[in-house]
Amino acid sequence: MVRGAIVEQYAETRPQLAARVWPGHPDVELWQGLTEIGTASRLRRPVSPEVLATIRDSAVKAPLAPEPFLVRGVQAQIAGDEAAAGAAFLAAKLRDGRSVPARYFLAEHAFRTGNARQGLTEIAFLSKFVPNGAASLAPYLGNYAKDPRNRPQLRALFRSDPVVADAALSVLAADAGNARLVQSLADPGSAPRTATWPARLVASLIAAQDYAGARELWKRASHLQGAADAPVFDADFKGSDALPPFNWTLNSSTAGLAERRNGGLHVIFYGQDDGV
Repeated sequence: MVRGAIVEQYAETRPQLAARVWPGHPDVELWQGLTEIGTASRLRRPVSPEVLATIRDSAVKAPLAPEPFLVRGVQAQIAGDEAAAGAAFLAAKLRDGRSVPARYFLAEHAFRTGNARQGLTEIAFLSKFVPNGAASLAPYLGNYAKDPRNRPQLRALFRSDPVVADAALSVLAADAGNARLVQSLADPGSAPRTATWPARLVASLIAAQDYAGARELWKRASHLQGAADAPVFDADFKGSDALPPFNWTLNSSTAGLAERRNGGLHVIFYGQDDGV
Protein backbone atom coordinates (compact mmCIF):
# COMPACT_ATOMS: atom_id res chain seq x y z
CA MET A 1 0.00 0.00 0.00
CA VAL A 2 2.83 2.40 0.86
CA ARG A 3 4.69 1.60 -2.36
CA GLY A 4 1.53 2.16 -4.39
CA ALA A 5 0.94 5.56 -2.75
CA ILE A 6 4.50 6.66 -3.49
CA VAL A 7 4.20 5.58 -7.13
CA GLU A 8 0.88 7.37 -7.49
CA GLN A 9 2.38 10.55 -6.00
CA TYR A 10 5.73 10.65 -7.82
CA ALA A 11 5.65 8.45 -10.95
CA GLU A 12 4.77 11.30 -13.30
CA THR A 13 6.71 14.15 -11.69
CA ARG A 14 9.72 12.33 -10.17
CA PRO A 15 9.92 8.90 -11.80
CA GLN A 16 13.48 8.26 -10.58
CA LEU A 17 12.32 8.58 -6.98
CA ALA A 18 9.35 6.27 -7.60
CA ALA A 19 11.69 3.78 -9.28
CA ARG A 20 13.66 3.36 -6.06
CA VAL A 21 10.52 2.12 -4.35
CA TRP A 22 8.93 0.07 -7.12
CA PRO A 23 11.14 -0.13 -10.23
CA GLY A 24 8.96 -2.61 -12.13
CA HIS A 25 5.65 -0.78 -11.73
CA PRO A 26 4.15 0.05 -15.16
CA ASP A 27 3.59 3.73 -14.29
CA VAL A 28 7.21 4.04 -13.20
CA GLU A 29 8.48 2.38 -16.36
CA LEU A 30 6.19 4.49 -18.51
CA TRP A 31 7.16 7.87 -17.05
CA GLN A 32 10.83 6.98 -16.89
CA GLY A 33 10.64 6.12 -20.56
CA LEU A 34 8.74 9.30 -21.45
CA THR A 35 11.24 11.38 -19.52
CA GLU A 36 14.11 9.74 -21.40
CA ILE A 37 12.35 10.39 -24.71
CA GLY A 38 11.85 14.03 -23.78
CA THR A 39 15.51 14.39 -22.87
CA ALA A 40 16.63 12.71 -26.08
CA SER A 41 14.38 14.98 -28.11
CA ARG A 42 15.75 18.08 -26.40
CA LEU A 43 19.33 16.95 -27.05
CA ARG A 44 18.42 15.83 -30.60
CA ARG A 45 19.71 12.32 -30.11
CA PRO A 46 18.02 9.00 -30.93
CA VAL A 47 16.03 7.17 -28.28
CA SER A 48 17.82 4.08 -27.07
CA PRO A 49 16.29 0.63 -27.71
CA GLU A 50 16.35 0.00 -23.95
CA VAL A 51 14.01 2.95 -23.33
CA LEU A 52 11.58 1.75 -25.99
CA ALA A 53 11.71 -1.76 -24.56
CA THR A 54 10.82 -0.35 -21.13
CA ILE A 55 7.78 1.43 -22.54
CA ARG A 56 6.69 -1.74 -24.35
CA ASP A 57 6.98 -3.62 -21.07
CA SER A 58 4.78 -1.03 -19.35
CA ALA A 59 2.19 -1.47 -22.12
CA VAL A 60 2.10 -5.22 -21.46
CA LYS A 61 1.66 -4.67 -17.73
CA ALA A 62 -0.91 -1.86 -18.15
CA PRO A 63 -2.75 -2.61 -21.42
CA LEU A 64 -5.28 0.19 -20.86
CA ALA A 65 -2.67 2.95 -20.66
CA PRO A 66 -2.77 5.18 -23.78
CA GLU A 67 0.76 6.62 -23.53
CA PRO A 68 2.74 3.68 -24.98
CA PHE A 69 0.57 3.80 -28.08
CA LEU A 70 1.23 7.53 -28.42
CA VAL A 71 4.95 6.81 -28.36
CA ARG A 72 4.47 4.10 -30.97
CA GLY A 73 2.45 6.50 -33.12
CA VAL A 74 5.06 9.24 -32.98
CA GLN A 75 7.75 6.72 -33.88
CA ALA A 76 5.71 5.62 -36.87
CA GLN A 77 5.23 9.22 -38.00
CA ILE A 78 8.96 9.85 -37.79
CA ALA A 79 9.50 6.75 -39.89
CA GLY A 80 6.97 8.02 -42.44
CA ASP A 81 4.41 5.29 -41.75
CA GLU A 82 1.20 7.30 -41.35
CA ALA A 83 -1.01 4.21 -41.45
CA ALA A 84 0.74 2.69 -38.43
CA ALA A 85 0.72 6.07 -36.69
CA GLY A 86 -3.04 6.43 -37.15
CA ALA A 87 -3.67 2.92 -35.82
CA ALA A 88 -1.55 3.64 -32.75
CA PHE A 89 -3.23 6.98 -32.02
CA LEU A 90 -6.65 5.37 -32.42
CA ALA A 91 -5.63 2.59 -30.02
CA ALA A 92 -4.59 5.26 -27.49
CA LYS A 93 -7.96 6.99 -27.85
CA LEU A 94 -9.85 3.70 -27.39
CA ARG A 95 -8.00 3.12 -24.14
CA ASP A 96 -8.76 6.58 -22.79
CA GLY A 97 -11.36 8.59 -24.67
CA ARG A 98 -10.59 11.71 -22.61
CA SER A 99 -6.85 11.58 -23.27
CA VAL A 100 -6.01 15.02 -24.69
CA PRO A 101 -2.70 13.92 -26.29
CA ALA A 102 -4.44 10.98 -27.97
CA ARG A 103 -7.16 13.22 -29.42
CA TYR A 104 -4.62 15.86 -30.46
CA PHE A 105 -2.32 13.44 -32.28
CA LEU A 106 -5.30 11.73 -33.88
CA ALA A 107 -6.64 15.07 -35.17
CA GLU A 108 -3.23 16.05 -36.50
CA HIS A 109 -2.89 12.68 -38.23
CA ALA A 110 -6.37 12.98 -39.71
CA PHE A 111 -5.62 16.34 -41.31
CA ARG A 112 -2.25 15.09 -42.56
CA THR A 113 -3.95 12.23 -44.35
CA GLY A 114 -7.07 14.10 -45.50
CA ASN A 115 -9.56 12.34 -43.23
CA ALA A 116 -11.81 15.35 -42.69
CA ARG A 117 -14.58 13.65 -40.74
CA GLN A 118 -12.27 12.23 -38.10
CA GLY A 119 -10.19 15.40 -37.84
CA LEU A 120 -13.23 17.60 -37.34
CA THR A 121 -14.62 15.21 -34.74
CA GLU A 122 -11.42 15.37 -32.72
CA ILE A 123 -11.25 19.17 -33.01
CA ALA A 124 -14.81 19.48 -31.77
CA PHE A 125 -13.80 17.47 -28.69
CA LEU A 126 -10.66 19.49 -28.05
CA SER A 127 -12.43 22.83 -28.41
CA LYS A 128 -14.82 21.90 -25.61
CA PHE A 129 -12.53 20.14 -23.15
CA VAL A 130 -9.14 21.83 -23.55
CA PRO A 131 -8.25 25.49 -22.94
CA ASN A 132 -7.18 26.96 -26.30
CA GLY A 133 -7.71 23.54 -27.90
CA ALA A 134 -9.26 25.01 -31.02
CA ALA A 135 -6.57 27.64 -31.37
CA SER A 136 -3.78 25.06 -31.24
CA LEU A 137 -5.26 23.13 -34.17
CA ALA A 138 -6.52 26.14 -36.13
CA PRO A 139 -3.51 26.15 -38.50
CA TYR A 140 -4.42 22.62 -39.64
CA LEU A 141 -8.00 23.75 -40.23
CA GLY A 142 -6.72 26.77 -42.13
CA ASN A 143 -4.65 24.66 -44.50
CA TYR A 144 -7.50 22.22 -44.88
CA ALA A 145 -9.89 25.05 -45.79
CA LYS A 146 -7.82 26.03 -48.81
CA ASP A 147 -9.15 23.01 -50.72
CA PRO A 148 -12.63 23.99 -52.02
CA ARG A 149 -13.84 20.40 -51.70
CA ASN A 150 -13.51 20.59 -47.93
CA ARG A 151 -15.41 23.83 -47.38
CA PRO A 152 -18.97 22.46 -47.01
CA GLN A 153 -17.83 20.33 -44.06
CA LEU A 154 -16.02 23.26 -42.51
CA ARG A 155 -19.02 25.56 -42.87
CA ALA A 156 -21.16 22.97 -41.07
CA LEU A 157 -18.59 22.69 -38.29
CA PHE A 158 -18.29 26.47 -37.96
CA ARG A 159 -22.05 26.87 -37.68
CA SER A 160 -22.20 24.29 -34.91
CA ASP A 161 -19.11 25.47 -33.01
CA PRO A 162 -18.35 29.23 -32.96
CA VAL A 163 -15.21 28.68 -30.85
CA VAL A 164 -13.62 26.47 -33.48
CA ALA A 165 -14.80 28.83 -36.22
CA ASP A 166 -13.24 31.90 -34.64
CA ALA A 167 -9.91 30.16 -33.96
CA ALA A 168 -9.57 28.81 -37.50
CA LEU A 169 -10.79 31.96 -39.24
CA SER A 170 -8.47 34.12 -37.15
CA VAL A 171 -5.49 32.10 -38.38
CA LEU A 172 -6.59 32.61 -41.98
CA ALA A 173 -7.41 36.28 -41.37
CA ALA A 174 -3.79 37.04 -40.52
CA ASP A 175 -3.10 36.96 -44.29
CA ALA A 176 -4.96 39.51 -46.41
CA GLY A 177 -4.65 37.12 -49.34
CA ASN A 178 -7.18 34.86 -47.60
CA ALA A 179 -9.89 37.54 -47.46
CA ARG A 180 -12.14 35.89 -50.06
CA LEU A 181 -11.59 32.45 -48.56
CA VAL A 182 -12.50 33.64 -45.06
CA GLN A 183 -15.65 35.38 -46.24
CA SER A 184 -16.65 32.31 -48.24
CA LEU A 185 -16.54 30.29 -45.02
CA ALA A 186 -18.32 32.78 -42.77
CA ASP A 187 -20.35 35.96 -43.17
CA PRO A 188 -18.86 38.86 -41.17
CA GLY A 189 -22.34 40.33 -40.89
CA SER A 190 -23.55 37.29 -38.91
CA ALA A 191 -20.40 36.79 -36.82
CA PRO A 192 -21.03 37.07 -33.07
CA ARG A 193 -19.72 40.17 -31.33
CA THR A 194 -17.22 38.01 -29.47
CA ALA A 195 -15.60 36.86 -32.72
CA THR A 196 -12.07 38.16 -33.23
CA TRP A 197 -11.56 37.22 -36.88
CA PRO A 198 -13.41 40.18 -38.50
CA ALA A 199 -11.24 42.78 -36.78
CA ARG A 200 -8.11 40.78 -37.55
CA LEU A 201 -9.00 40.51 -41.22
CA VAL A 202 -9.74 44.25 -41.36
CA ALA A 203 -6.29 44.93 -39.88
CA SER A 204 -4.66 42.58 -42.41
CA LEU A 205 -6.37 44.33 -45.32
CA ILE A 206 -5.24 47.72 -44.03
CA ALA A 207 -1.67 46.46 -43.70
CA ALA A 208 -1.93 45.31 -47.32
CA GLN A 209 -3.21 48.82 -48.25
CA ASP A 210 -6.56 47.46 -49.40
CA TYR A 211 -8.43 50.28 -47.67
CA ALA A 212 -11.64 49.92 -49.68
CA GLY A 213 -11.83 46.20 -48.93
CA ALA A 214 -11.06 46.82 -45.27
CA ARG A 215 -13.75 49.47 -44.93
CA GLU A 216 -16.36 47.35 -46.69
CA LEU A 217 -15.62 44.39 -44.43
CA TRP A 218 -15.68 46.72 -41.40
CA LYS A 219 -19.14 47.99 -42.41
CA ARG A 220 -20.53 44.47 -42.75
CA ALA A 221 -19.03 43.24 -39.49
CA SER A 222 -20.27 46.36 -37.65
CA HIS A 223 -23.79 46.05 -39.13
CA LEU A 224 -23.65 49.56 -40.60
CA GLN A 225 -25.57 50.97 -43.52
CA GLY A 226 -25.29 54.29 -45.38
CA ALA A 227 -24.08 56.27 -42.36
CA ALA A 228 -20.70 54.59 -42.68
CA ASP A 229 -20.19 56.04 -46.17
CA ALA A 230 -19.44 59.56 -44.88
CA PRO A 231 -15.78 60.65 -45.16
CA VAL A 232 -15.54 60.70 -41.34
CA PHE A 233 -17.52 58.14 -39.39
CA ASP A 234 -19.51 59.45 -36.41
CA ALA A 235 -18.33 63.00 -37.08
CA ASP A 236 -20.60 64.45 -34.38
CA PHE A 237 -19.33 61.97 -31.77
CA LYS A 238 -22.70 60.54 -30.84
CA GLY A 239 -21.00 57.25 -30.08
CA SER A 240 -21.05 53.87 -31.81
CA ASP A 241 -20.13 50.30 -31.01
CA ALA A 242 -18.73 49.77 -34.51
CA LEU A 243 -15.46 47.87 -34.70
CA PRO A 244 -12.09 49.62 -34.91
CA PRO A 245 -10.19 51.06 -36.70
CA PHE A 246 -12.65 53.31 -38.60
CA ASN A 247 -14.53 54.15 -35.42
CA TRP A 248 -13.31 56.51 -32.71
CA THR A 249 -11.46 55.11 -29.72
CA LEU A 250 -11.24 57.77 -27.03
CA ASN A 251 -8.46 57.50 -24.49
CA SER A 252 -7.55 58.99 -21.13
CA SER A 253 -4.03 58.82 -19.73
CA THR A 254 -1.36 60.86 -17.98
CA ALA A 255 -1.01 62.80 -21.24
CA GLY A 256 -4.59 64.02 -21.19
CA LEU A 257 -8.11 62.92 -21.95
CA ALA A 258 -10.64 62.84 -24.76
CA GLU A 259 -14.39 62.58 -24.29
CA ARG A 260 -17.66 63.18 -26.11
CA ARG A 261 -19.40 66.39 -25.04
CA ASN A 262 -22.27 68.46 -26.48
CA GLY A 263 -22.20 66.86 -29.92
CA GLY A 264 -18.45 67.21 -30.32
CA LEU A 265 -15.08 66.07 -29.08
CA HIS A 266 -13.65 67.59 -25.90
CA VAL A 267 -9.88 67.15 -25.53
CA ILE A 268 -7.60 68.22 -22.67
CA PHE A 269 -3.83 67.99 -23.13
CA TYR A 270 -1.86 68.46 -19.93
CA GLY A 271 1.31 69.38 -21.78
CA GLN A 272 3.54 67.18 -19.63
CA ASP A 273 3.85 63.91 -21.56
CA ASP A 274 3.53 62.72 -25.14
CA GLY A 275 0.58 60.45 -25.76
CA VAL A 276 -2.06 59.26 -28.20
